[in-house]
Amino acid sequence: MLPTASRRVNRRCFRGGGGDHPWSPNTGWWVAVKAVFQGLIMAGGKGTRLSHGLEKPLTEIAGRAMIQYPLSALGDSKLVSDVHVAVSRFTSKTEEYVRKMGVKVIRTPGAGYVEDVKSAAGNVGLCSMIVLGADLPLIDGEAVDEVLNHYSKACKHALTVVSPLKDVLKIGLRPSCLIKHRGGTYVPCGVNVLDTGCMDEPFIEQEVMVTRDLRMMVNVNTRSDLAVAERLLLSRGSTQGRLTGGQREVGG
Repeated sequence: MLPTASRRVNRRCFRGGGGDHPWSPNTGWWVAVKAVFQGLIMAGGKGTRLSHGLEKPLTEIAGRAMIQYPLSALGDSKLVSDVHVAVSRFTSKTEEYVRKMGVKVIRTPGAGYVEDVKSAAGNVGLCSMIVLGADLPLIDGEAVDEVLNHYSKACKHALTVVSPLKDVLKIGLRPSCLIKHRGGTYVPCGVNVLDTGCMDEPFIEQEVMVTRDLRMMVNVNTRSDLAVAERLLLSRGSTQGRLTGGQREVGG
C-alpha cells in the first residue's frame, strides 16, 4: 500500500498506455474510457518467511512456479497491454526464469516494496499500472480486469485492494500486515493500481477496494499460507474462487 493522503492533487496525472484520455469537465479529471494498462509483478523480495532454499516466486504450488499465476492473470487480462517483472539481487534465479519466458525484466534495488515499485515505475515511464505480488496463486485475468475497471471509475490516482481480517483468518491465513479503514481491520492483498506520473506528488488520493474474493485474498508469505493456497487451488472448482457473500467494494 503506497503512502497517500486524502487531498486532491491539482494536476493532470491520469494517463493510459494508449495516450491521453478525454477531459471530464464535471470532475476535473482525465477519465479512462478504454484504458490500456501496464502490468508489473513484484518479485524482488527476500521472501524470508517462506525460507526453504528456493526463491519465493519459484516456489512450486499445484505443479507450477508461483510466479506463473500472476503472469497468466496479466496475460489473460483484456486491459493489460504489457507485462514486466521487477527483480533484485535477491532473486537472480527468478530473473533467469522469466527472461527465458521472454518476459520483460526490470532490476530494482531490493530496498523494500515502495522503493522498488517507484524504481520499476521509473523504468516503465508514464502510464497507469497494475502492480501484483508474485505470491498470488489464485489471481486470474477476470479478477485483474475487475480491479482495473474499479480504478477507472474511481478517478483517483491510486487504488489498493484489501480484505477483511476476519475473512482472511477464516480460510486459515495468518497475515502479518494489517491496516485500518473506516473503523475496520483489513489485510492488504498485494494488488495495487497507480498512475506513475503522480508517484512523486506529496499528496495522492487513493481508492480502497474491499474484497472477499479468494482470487485476490490469498497471498502466500509462510509455509502454512502455501498449504492453504494449494488446498484452495486444488478445490477451486467446488469453491468457485469465492467465500459466501461474494465481493464488496468500498470507496476510499
